[in-house]
Amino acid sequence: MSFYRQVYKQTNKVKRLKSIFFCLIFSSLIFLSGCVHYDVEINFHNQNHGKIVQHISVVEQLSKLSPIEVDKWLESLEDRTRKLRGKVKRISKNDLLLTIPFSSSDDLVEKFNSFFSFNRSSSTSDAKIEDYNIPHLQTQISIKKHSFLLAEYNQLNIEIDLRDLNILSEKGNTLINPKSLADLEFTLSTPWSIKNVQNKKKFSENFNKEKQQISWKIKAGEINRIDTAYWTPNYLGLGFVCICLVTLSGIYIKNRISSKV
Repeated sequence: MSFYRQVYKQTNKVKRLKSIFFCLIFSSLIFLSGCVHYDVEINFHNQNHGKIVQHISVVEQLSKLSPIEVDKWLESLEDRTRKLRGKVKRISKNDLLLTIPFSSSDDLVEKFNSFFSFNRSSSTSDAKIEDYNIPHLQTQISIKKHSFLLAEYNQLNIEIDLRDLNILSEKGNTLINPKSLADLEFTLSTPWSIKNVQNKKKFSENFNKEKQQISWKIKAGEINRIDTAYWTPNYLGLGFVCICLVTLSGIYIKNRISSKV
C-alpha cells in the first residue's frame, strides 16, 4: 500500500508542476500581447519609381526572453534587404526600418516575392540563422497592367498565408490565438485613385483620400487576400502630349502672324 501511495503522490506532484508550467506560458504570452509590430507599405510615385517600406518593431519584453532569436531574425531581414539593393536603418536595437526601391511594376513583383520567399539554405551568408526556426510564410504578389497614353491602370493582388503562425496542440487544436502575438498591417500609396476590387465598397477609416493611401489589417493565422486597382501617370505619354500641344500652339501663332502680314 505504501508503494501505491508514493506513486499517487508523485503523480499528483507531476500534475501540479504541469499546471504551473502551462500557467506560466499563458501568462507570459498574455503579457507579450502584440509582441511584434510589422508594417509593410508599397509606395508608388509613378509607374517607373517607387519603394517598399517595412517597419518592424519588437517589444522589449520579447527581446529579453529570446534575445538571440530576435537578433538573428532582424539580421536576416537586413541581409535580404541589402541583397535587393535596399537601405537599412536601425531606429533602435529592436526597431528596424527597411526601404527597397523598385523601378517598375515588374521590378516590384520580383523584389517583393524574392524578399518574402526567403530560403534559409539558399545562401551561405545566411548560415548564421540556420538554427533559427523561421515559420514558412507564403506571400505572393501579382500585378496586371493596362497601358494607356496618359496613364497606366494596374490590378494588384496579394495573398499572404500566415497559417504557420498558429501554435497548435498535438491534436491539431489552436492553443494560442496568433492575432494576440502579432500586429500586422499592409499599406498601398499611389499618386492617383485607388479602387477596392475585392469588396466593391468604399474605403472607410483606413482610406486617406488626400494621400491616396489605403491600409489593411493583416490577420495572423489566416490566409489574407487583397485585390485592388489603381492608376499611375504615364509621364512619357504626358510629355508627348505637351510637346504636341506646344508644337500646335506655335503653328497656330505663326499662321495668325502670317495672316496679319
